[in-house]
Amino acid sequence: MKTIIFPNSNSSNRYMSSPVLMNMNTMDVKDLESHCTNIDRIYIAPEDCEVRYYKNNKPVLLKASKGDLIVTFYRRDYIKHYVIVIKNSEFKENLNSTLLAEQINSLKMQTCCGGECNSCDNC
Repeated sequence: MKTIIFPNSNSSNRYMSSPVLMNMNTMDVKDLESHCTNIDRIYIAPEDCEVRYYKNNKPVLLKASKGDLIVTFYRRDYIKHYVIVIKNSEFKENLNSTLLAEQINSLKMQTCCGGECNSCDNC
């Protein structure tokens, strides 16, 4: 069985090391190649809706459910889909927890100093 392993993922290090592909039977290890994503923006569908965009002057229609991620790409000259809808629950959970942490930090800063400084130790 081959397994992708992220070294240092259980340490206090903020950033994970590059993953490796390991054959658990032979113990062979290979680096995994990383790729540029070309992602421009990520939006969250506020409710069930249709997503429309135009490609080559033709409308493209996608379906999105409340909470789905809508991803746009900035380099359109070589990609097939300019906009995609992601329904992956793990991706959504990570994005939602990040947004919640940003809201909490923003509230802390407003409570501490009214959002007027960037040097408050309590923020």
